[in-house]
Amino acid sequence: MTRAPLQTDRRAALRSLACAALVVPLISACDATDTTQGRSTGVRPTAGSAAADAALVDVLAQQIAGLRVAATAVAKRSPRRRSWALDLASMHQQHLRKLGATTAHAAPSVARTPAALAAAEGVVRDALVSAAGRAESGALAQVLASMAAAIEQRLVRA
Repeated sequence: MTRAPLQTDRRAALRSLACAALVVPLISACDATDTTQGRSTGVRPTAGSAAADAALVDVLAQQIAGLRVAATAVAKRSPRRRSWALDLASMHQQHLRKLGATTAHAAPSVARTPAALAAAEGVVRDALVSAAGRAESGALAQVLASMAAAIEQRLVRA
């Protein structure tokens, strides 16, 4: 028996709302520029916070690179899901560029089917949301939250 499309849409909407509930406060709290005085009123990043963000980016880049490899493999194995999987692979390549990690070593992925790939994408999406909350840099938090939203959009269309 198949599920009614409304149930799937409702679940996706709830996941999106949950992500938004986590991300919107982060984004709004990240604005450290006072434009009325023309100077920054925020705290400058310390060497420790930059190192923490760099370590966070390294871990995420490996996971994203692994998803890119898995999506490419799924595209080759599943002709009916080829377009979706190639779209994911392209998106992950863009995310790696944005993180400055185009040469990241891919973390191993067991995603060999479209369903397994979608599950792996969900895990990384959740990791990106969590990392956005832990990022020291507001700009990095925004980028990670945006990446999580992009993955969610593709999962809704899966």
